[in-house]
Amino acid sequence: PPTEEGGSGSGGISSNLILGALAVLFALLAMALILVKRTLNRFAEAKGIEIPADEQRKPLWKAFIENQFLVLVTAIFFLLASAYFVYGY
Repeated sequence: PPTEEGGSGSGGISSNLILGALAVLFALLAMALILVKRTLNRFAEAKGIEIPADEQRKPLWKAFIENQFLVLVTAIFFLLASAYFVYGY
């Protein structure tokens, strides 16, 4: 019997299922990080260690701009992405 080409094979895992599982995993990791931060803050308070206020933190975009490696990687990514789309056009 002829087989269909281009279709998803039987028994394959749907990409929606994989994306859903990854989203759940990401949510669990985010919750775990929040719980770890709370626990570390409690330990620091119990030991009498002063925790700096959140107001003293740098904004994310400032920290990103000061990190030269991230700026370089982002620039390379945008150059490659734009070249890909220009070439495709």
